[in-house]
Amino acid sequence: MRRLAIIGSTGSIGSSALEVVAMFPEEFSVEVLAAGDNLKLLR
Repeated sequence: MRRLAIIGSTGSIGSSALEVVAMFPEEFSVEVLAAGDNLKLLR
């Protein structure tokens, strides 16, 4: 399992990364998740 830190998780690249993680939960574990100012999307 790959452990990930996703910085900028509410941006377009971060959102895409989270979609990939959701498709392959047995392959990836999100250990760190950071966002700027879009708290609504982060929830």
